[in-house]
Amino acid sequence: MGLICALFVGCALVLIWRLYAFQVLDSTRYQQLADAERHAEIPIIPIRGALYDTTGSPLVVSVRYDSVYVLGSLVGGPARADLCCQA
Repeated sequence: MGLICALFVGCALVLIWRLYAFQVLDSTRYQQLADAERHAEIPIIPIRGALYDTTGSPLVVSVRYDSVYVLGSLVGGPARADLCCQA
């Protein structure tokens, strides 16, 4: 019984140490990883070209457009996000 309790306490201590290491000791590393992911560039898919039917009329055409992605929580809420996006 004592061996099982010692094993349980040992596992609990290892778990507590790993949680402390993640939350406190390595926090700057994980913050940098999160910032890099949040500020990542999204690649734009290349133009595929138009698709035509048997008579030569276009069924589908590629259209270029500009888009903006804003997280409202990072700029102070939806109202501030709308103000940031107005040009």
